Amino acid sequence: MAVMIPKLQVGVGKRIEEFEPIARSRTGALTFSLVTSDSLQKVLTPFFLDRFSTSGLRKFDRIQVNADCQGLGEHATLLVEENLEGNKVRQP
Repeated sequence: MAVMIPKLQVGVGKRIEEFEPIARSRTGALTFSLVTSDSLQKVLTPFFLDRFSTSGLRKFDRIQVNADCQGLGEHATLLVEENLEGNKVRQP
């Protein structure tokens, strides 16, 4: 049975950003969830995701993006090709 979740009510000036692991595949790749009030266009700009690279991102991990969560909402799934900036990289 599906349950409707009421629309998130947050002050217009408040910025939202959450990044957390949500699943692991049999091969060990992780799927992360990114919920942000920034637009998808901004998320896809160079260096936006660098701040999350220290979370242990590695090649073939996925990031499910829910962008513009205070507006119309935009969704995307990103695949990590390589982790260049992070110091803490998980071992396979």
